[in-house]
Amino acid sequence: MASYVWPPPATSGGGGSGTVTNVSVVSANGLAGSVANATTTPAITLSTTITGLLKGNGTAISAQTTGDLTDAGTDGLVVTGGTGAVLGSGTSIAQHVADTTHNGYLSSTDWNTFNGKQAAGSYLTALTGDGTASGPGSAALTLATVNSNVGSFGSSTAIPSFTVNGKGLLTAASTNVVIAPAGTLSGTTLNSTVVTSSLTSVGAQAQALNMNTHKINNVTDPTSAQDAATKNYVDNVAAGINPAVAVQAATTVAGDTSGFTYNNGASGIGAFFTGSVNTAVTIDGYTFTALGQRLLVKNDTQSPSGAFNGVYYVTQVQTAILAPILTRALDYDMPSDMNNTGAIPVINGTVNGTTQWVLTSLVNTVGTDPLTFVKFARNPADYLLVANNLSDVASKSTSFNNLSPMTTGGDIIYGGASGTGTRLANGSAGQVLTSNGTTLAPSWQAGGGNPFDLFTSTQVTTNSTAITSGSFGTFSNSPAFSVTATYTGTYKVYCGCGTSISGASAALRITATSGSPTLLKESQGFTGGAGATNTTVFIQSTYTLTASSTYVFDIQGLQSSGSGGVNLNGSVGAFYMFAERVG
Repeated sequence: MASYVWPPPATSGGGGSGTVTNVSVVSANGLAGSVANATTTPAITLSTTITGLLKGNGTAISAQTTGDLTDAGTDGLVVTGGTGAVLGSGTSIAQHVADTTHNGYLSSTDWNTFNGKQAAGSYLTALTGDGTASGPGSAALTLATVNSNVGSFGSSTAIPSFTVNGKGLLTAASTNVVIAPAGTLSGTTLNSTVVTSSLTSVGAQAQALNMNTHKINNVTDPTSAQDAATKNYVDNVAAGINPAVAVQAATTVAGDTSGFTYNNGASGIGAFFTGSVNTAVTIDGYTFTALGQRLLVKNDTQSPSGAFNGVYYVTQVQTAILAPILTRALDYDMPSDMNNTGAIPVINGTVNGTTQWVLTSLVNTVGTDPLTFVKFARNPADYLLVANNLSDVASKSTSFNNLSPMTTGGDIIYGGASGTGTRLANGSAGQVLTSNGTTLAPSWQAGGGNPFDLFTSTQVTTNSTAITSGSFGTFSNSPAFSVTATYTGTYKVYCGCGTSISGASAALRITATSGSPTLLKESQGFTGGAGATNTTVFIQSTYTLTASSTYVFDIQGLQSSGSGGVNLNGSVGAFYMFAERVG
């Protein structure tokens, strides 16, 4: 701001005086003004158009710009209003609340939180032991491993077992078979608190089993002498003790009555079957021809299947204009009759003759509930079939074929090991059945009308040379022959001579030179005297031969005394040998 001295001081170098008649303000350097009473006593008012902070440089004033207070963003201060100067109309300064991007002051909430923190060294920074974790901030908790046996435990037949430590942690786990815990069994009695069980086996009873008036359910009928009897088994036996009135025949298949028309009468009373006009009723080979004859229907399948079964009797015999009528028997037309009747004997029939049948189903409503019959007693002719699980086979030939080991026409049966029936396949054409001993299987062997055809004989071709040794020896020109046995058995081997043998005390025999047959009997056949000449020589030996084996037979001579040797005197074709099977 300018200052003025009034009156102005005298100037050196000369004096003077005067009167100021008008005063004005020149606008400059940012200032302007006005003068009141410009001609008298002046009053000067100065003004400026510069806003905000002012600064001067000695000669002028201007707006302050360098170093203005502004919002730096993170200093915690907020400047609002004006042109950025701190001072000015509408300008204010505010401080931020501290957050993630600004420094600032703490709110009361944050202050209370901060003020409530534990002192340093008193707060948790990590977890150890059975669970571990470390900070700062959120951290995952890791549990310590206390049991390495992981997996699923227990099953429908086993229970799991666990070990828990004092901290409640599972330290061991396993699976164990179900064992009755202490208290489940009291002595040898199952505790009454055990109401269900899946036991598949129990040990042998050491005493009587007390069911305490309860039943044993869902068991099968007995098969062995010491099996317990079921109610069904006992009922069937009792039915046989109290047999019903016999029937002439019993149906065998559904077709026996499928062509009949059924009428249920009054809830079964008076119910009847009607057949075809002028067609006799024939069941299981038996024809019903008279009134009152009784029939057991047990195979009917008309709807409802089995409900029309029962005992009927002939109440009308067929004629040329009438159909046969079979009416439910008076003693078998109500549930009480049916459920309390014993075994029903059947008198006639190819299949069911002399059998007995019992009702095994319960009948509450006649004509609605099925009647199921089972065989109680059999035809004696069936016993062989039943024993061999062939109870449904009526034909004797079929039964025999089912039992027989034979498979092809011409087969035979013989007693094998321990007398068991054994099959011997049919032999080839021309073979004969041959016994091979008491303990050996028979066999088929090559046949022939002449047993001598079994071997081919050979002949001496020239006169034989004398034997001069003192023991049996083979002639130098031998009639030996080789044979292959067709069968296993006993054979006689023969040698014949139509001319003569000479020599002192001469003897002959048949011997086997190869093949090792078993010699059963040796016959020398001829013993001559000194110098004897005989015109008839015939000898034989008995051997056991094995089928398909080859043997060689020969004639040997012996001169036990004298000299000159044994001579077989003959010409070509004089000597021959053959074998005959004798056993």
